[in-house]
Amino acid sequence: MNANHDHPSTVQALKERYPYMFAGTNIGFALYRGWFEMFARLCADIDAALCENKRNFHWVQIKEKFGSYRLYYSMERDPDDVSISYEVVPGPGHVGLRPKAKPARANAPASPAQVIRELVNRAEDATTSMCMACGQPAKAHSYNGYYLTLCKEHSPNRRLSLSNPVWKKVWQATKMPDDQEGSS
Repeated sequence: MNANHDHPSTVQALKERYPYMFAGTNIGFALYRGWFEMFARLCADIDAALCENKRNFHWVQIKEKFGSYRLYYSMERDPDDVSISYEVVPGPGHVGLRPKAKPARANAPASPAQVIRELVNRAEDATTSMCMACGQPAKAHSYNGYYLTLCKEHSPNRRLSLSNPVWKKVWQATKMPDDQEGSS
């Protein structure tokens, strides 16, 4: 079994493979079809970075905002990883801040917290150009003020009202079938 290519394909399978990641207190998980494979790889990479000591890592919230993932987690920190600096994250219609990975000291390996922060930042960045329904290249666009990253195939007419039945089809195309927001 090649661990690099054998990722869970359902939310339930992902939770079974990495139960500790979903065991802590959370305020919701919104997992999208087009971003799910990337998220499953992220979970595998985080698991590898943590090694045997899982440091009480768990997802606190997973959501879409301004057309990209926002991935919030909690974990025990290393004593030397207490300072947090922030980097500006430009996006469609907003500028946000997020924790910036602290550079490793010369000749010292990065701590698990540093590695995980960098992995999460890269995953969030990747979703800015990935259709949330299918994973194909896409750009975020405003749909009546709500930013979504959808490819041409999954993008409805931008002038549609959010109450239009077409929007229900868009959300059905993006949501993972066994996604249960707010469950742990």
